[in-house]
Amino acid sequence: LFTVHGLWPSNSNGPDPVNCKPKTKVTQAQQP
Repeated sequence: LFTVHGLWPSNSNGPDPVNCKPKTKVTQAQQP
């Protein structure tokens, strides 16, 4: 579900998936 490009289902975490930040993606991907 988690992709370095961006997490669509992870929209709950914040607008990060919209910005498509690789660094932020990896951090949130590790977090539950």
